Amino acid sequence: IELPGRIHAVDFIERGGEQPPVLVAGVEGATLHLVNYHPDVSPNVVQSISTGHVNRVKCVQVVRVPPPPTTDDDAEEEAEEDGAFVAGQYVFTASNDGKLKVWRVRTT
Repeated sequence: IELPGRIHAVDFIERGGEQPPVLVAGVEGATLHLVNYHPDVSPNVVQSISTGHVNRVKCVQVVRVPPPPTTDDDAEEEAEEDGAFVAGQYVFTASNDGKLKVWRVRTT
């Protein structure tokens, strides 16, 4: 996998089922790259995010938040409106610009 700039950190976003994971790479140019990865197919960059940081992305961590013990849909919507973490996956990035960003992952 070739990306522009030096790669500083990587992690994987699980998509579930039979779908291969997405590689998340933080690189020198303040960009986060999402790459479809499958060992039998050539990888391809599906998205490059260049907003959020102004300096190199030094750390990438994918965190999976499990669903709450209750299945109350209203409670999850209220938590989301309050800015709380809801069930799903999040990508945390840290940069030399001194900022920590949190990206909520929505897979289809």
